[in-house]
Amino acid sequence: MKPVVTFDFDWTLTIPRVCDEGFWWSSSTPNKPMLRQLNNMSKSFDVKIVTSRHTCKLPEVLQFVEIHKLPVSDVIATDGKDKALTLKELKSVIHFDDDEVEIREIKNLHPNCSPILITPATNERSTL
Repeated sequence: MKPVVTFDFDWTLTIPRVCDEGFWWSSSTPNKPMLRQLNNMSKSFDVKIVTSRHTCKLPEVLQFVEIHKLPVSDVIATDGKDKALTLKELKSVIHFDDDEVEIREIKNLHPNCSPILITPATNERSTL
């Protein structure tokens, strides 16, 4: 059984489009470096997407996965809740996310996971 690695969706696997008023309205633009990372990791890991989205918003994520032929075994919505406990249940060993608060929560509640902060504009990675 492969170890589990997880990826956030919005602002991690995608670069949402933002309107002039600052509201984002589409998550269809792929973050290509992160898609390459996901594809590479799928050779050694069981890859899952864990998003804070509500379950009713999953069709867009599933469509994105299908369009880009992403090798993920599951897509999980936390319905706005913190991801740390979900990642702990999944036994995720690495998690990629753009949210510093999520990264800190993961470090506090799931110390067996190595969270990696993604800065979407530059695709820089750090561990805080």
